[in-house]
Amino acid sequence: MLRRLVFTLPLIACAVLAQTPPPPMPLPVAPPVKPELATPVPDHSQEAYVVERYKNAYRFENDGTGRHEVSARIKVQSEAGVEAWGQLVVGYNSANERVEIPYVRVHKADGSIVTAPADSVQDLSIPLEREAPVYTDYRQKHITIPGLRPGEELEYDYSIITHTALAPGQFWMEHDFVKTGTVLDEQLELNVPKDRSIKLKTKPGNDPKISEQNGRRIYAWSSSHVDEDEKNKDKDKGKDKKKKKESKEPEAPSVQMTTFASWEQLGRWYAGLEKDRRQPTAEIRTRAAELTRGKDTDLEKIAALYDYVAPNFRYISLSFGVGRFQPHAAADVLHNEYGDCKDKHTLLASLLEASGYHASSVLINSGRKLDPEIPSPSQFDHVFTLVPLAKDEVWMDSTTEVAPFRLLSAQLRKKQALIIPQDGTPHLEETPPDPPMVNRQISEIDGKVNEVGKLSATIHYELRGDSELYMRMLFRHVPRNKWTEWVKNMSSYTGVAGEVSDLNVSDPADTHTAFKIAYKLDAPSFYDWSKKKADLVLPFSQIAMADADEDDPDPVKVGSPVEYVYHLRIEFPPKYTGSAPLPFTMKRDYGHYEASYKAEANVFTADRTLVTTMNELPSARASDYISFRRAVMADAEQHLSIDSTAAGAPTLAADLKGDELYDAAKASYERGNFKAAADLFKRVVDADPKHKTAWMDLGRTYMILRQNDDAVAAFKKQAELNPYDEFAYGAIGWAYTTSRKYDLAAEAFDKAIEINPLSEYAHAALGSMYQEAHQYEKAAPELEKAVSLKSDDSSLQINLGDAYLNLGQDDKALAAFDRAIQISATPAIWNNIAYQLSLKGAHLDRAQQYAESAVTAVANSLRNLSLDQVSDRDLAMVSE
Repeated sequence: MLRRLVFTLPLIACAVLAQTPPPPMPLPVAPPVKPELATPVPDHSQEAYVVERYKNAYRFENDGTGRHEVSARIKVQSEAGVEAWGQLVVGYNSANERVEIPYVRVHKADGSIVTAPADSVQDLSIPLEREAPVYTDYRQKHITIPGLRPGEELEYDYSIITHTALAPGQFWMEHDFVKTGTVLDEQLELNVPKDRSIKLKTKPGNDPKISEQNGRRIYAWSSSHVDEDEKNKDKDKGKDKKKKKESKEPEAPSVQMTTFASWEQLGRWYAGLEKDRRQPTAEIRTRAAELTRGKDTDLEKIAALYDYVAPNFRYISLSFGVGRFQPHAAADVLHNEYGDCKDKHTLLASLLEASGYHASSVLINSGRKLDPEIPSPSQFDHVFTLVPLAKDEVWMDSTTEVAPFRLLSAQLRKKQALIIPQDGTPHLEETPPDPPMVNRQISEIDGKVNEVGKLSATIHYELRGDSELYMRMLFRHVPRNKWTEWVKNMSSYTGVAGEVSDLNVSDPADTHTAFKIAYKLDAPSFYDWSKKKADLVLPFSQIAMADADEDDPDPVKVGSPVEYVYHLRIEFPPKYTGSAPLPFTMKRDYGHYEASYKAEANVFTADRTLVTTMNELPSARASDYISFRRAVMADAEQHLSIDSTAAGAPTLAADLKGDELYDAAKASYERGNFKAAADLFKRVVDADPKHKTAWMDLGRTYMILRQNDDAVAAFKKQAELNPYDEFAYGAIGWAYTTSRKYDLAAEAFDKAIEINPLSEYAHAALGSMYQEAHQYEKAAPELEKAVSLKSDDSSLQINLGDAYLNLGQDDKALAAFDRAIQISATPAIWNNIAYQLSLKGAHLDRAQQYAESAVTAVANSLRNLSLDQVSDRDLAMVSE
């Protein structure tokens, strides 16, 4: 595995003029080219880096050994480029490969060359090995790039030597040309014995140049890539549609090569690798007998073995072919209690064999479709299990740990895979298109909204199929003590933020019944009580349907059959009346949708049901499906209209108090209704002058309303309640600073520091206040303390650098600015530093460098931005 680094070298153009006799007569002069016809020279000066040359050279021998050489020259043009290419990482399989590094060097701007010394190369295990000791042969060379700066070039050359063939007498490779960024010259070379038969496939337009020399056949390709300008992206809408269509699934590599003559030959090779590893030992036979005892049918026995392997053996995420192709022995996996996909399959296959069932290995690509013309191990990244059973086939993937028996994840379904029977002929076969059960999601919400707009609801979910697997995996990997917080975030994602309680979740590993989630939710800001009329989107309704394109000649992918049921009941206060959305029903032969709504007095109910029965439709029916989908999604956007006009002006009951009053104040604050929030917080403290947090909330609200004196009074009340509340004194200092009463602000911040000498906020705020007051000799010591307490804050480093700069301590200032960039190399940081330097008229060359880095990074981020990605909120932030 290679993580690219930006290598920067100054571009040096060299011209060699050969002395030749003058021609006997003048050479013809080329006609002038009209300016409008001249090809514009691309301007790459704003790129973070430019790859000037990038070459991959593969050389294979008949015995399966070989080498892969990679060399590059990359020009780094900004700090963003330095950040991206500060380290080169080269992955290799230590069991059969070694790495040679002829050079890694930086061409400096002054013409000198700095070469990475031997001690800059570290040979490290991957993080996975810390989880699973002695598990994989895969290792990485980490090469630190010496002194790389903008305006310089980096060159490197390394080779991965295959000294022991993975498959004796066979070799294979695949390569994709760079598709992002700017690569001026990319070269690919494939060097094989001249008489060796290979299968080679390239994408249209990527045909190689072929030459022969010294008994070798050499294939050569060249390519380049430059990202399109934003203005050119919409020139050809047809091409855009094609790209959209192609983006549905990863493409096959640009170049694929293999010496395997057939899928059968490849399958027999892999069968040989795993044959001895899956043989049952006495311990495995004993375990299989224990697990199947009392099970009567074949399916019950197979399910029992699957239920043992799937959840009880930790899956180590390492793609098939990374590190090794041969699995560990089943007995080792049994003892280790972890394994990758091929190891878990091997253990399950061994247990099945011990029980009299002959399992086949299933090799598949979880991302892209299999190319049936190229029988190469490179096409696979996953292995799972198939058991032929009379006229049935039992497909099982134990890697997810919590998939119900026979459920394959969606990315593994309806795809060609290589089936390798224990005794039989390996062959390609398509995996099942649908889950073994109907994808079902039932949502039930029963809630009540109080007078101040707070929703109190009970929510129940019941899931089966794909959504069940997704949720089981999430809850499996989220610590149990974080479940409540995670469900809270999930609820916020659906549009309803609030506090979660009484959470009850099914055991993620109990896959024999539907996965259920139940909880209570209190959402203080659900409804804005201050409005007479409002429209509410139905909460927790998440209907999704696959999109389609009328111009796509392929079948319409409807997706696996689904059953979606949604029931909502919400009760509002008596003064509210509701207007229900329009109900409707729509039926097709591939599915139906029904929505019914009722608003009776102050109670609203909604029922939505979506059922689909087909996985795909002929392309000729795309318009039909698009129409059906449009109607369903339109209903999902219908609102419940709430009206309290008859009750007069929106007011809260005079006797409202306690938590309900405080919740109403908080809700108004969160909605941005600060005037109402201030009035309500004032009612809270009037009713309960010793409220623990309301005085602070009232002070913050006054600050937003720019009522600084009232804010100071509120914060002082908080300090009176708790004389040891450092945050209250910090807030007083904030208010005084905003009013430019610096002496009083300093007193408040000093009091906060007296209470807590290690207060990050107080030291930082006091230093910033002195900085604002141009008292830099006082600002620097406080900011130094703040930085010491919070060393990972880039903004503090910039403030400290500014203080140093104003004290004439430029070296310290530049060091602080450098640390800020190390913490966060972002456009905002670069721009802030450039501003501070230019404001002082100091180190303007570096200021320009930082400013250019910021502009380059922002320009690159906007390159792929289109107007349909810009929200109303984004537009509102743009000044006229």
